[in-house]
Amino acid sequence: MATNANLWEEWMDDPGSAKAGGNGECGSEVVARVDDFFKEMFARHPSGNVLVVGHNGVNRLFLAHKLGMPLKNYRKIVQENSSVTLFSLDEQGDISLKSLNSKL
Repeated sequence: MATNANLWEEWMDDPGSAKAGGNGECGSEVVARVDDFFKEMFARHPSGNVLVVGHNGVNRLFLAHKLGMPLKNYRKIVQENSSVTLFSLDEQGDISLKSLNSKL
């Protein structure tokens, strides 16, 4: 199927509300879903560490949101393949970014 340039432009202009591909999730829905996931993990493992593997688009949307960036700027966060990003979330869901693109 050919890529629809208008849908891509809508997404790039406002990924927070534009539906990916016209019928997928918008960026704010992705962020809400991932935020709910981390809240559930925090409830299950309040004093432990959790390893999560995710797609860099999803990861970058979540990080942009948590860092207070407009979702439109999510692509300014570079997440390299096979790298580790380490962050912590407190009980309120506030983030502390500890490492980005570590190759350990």
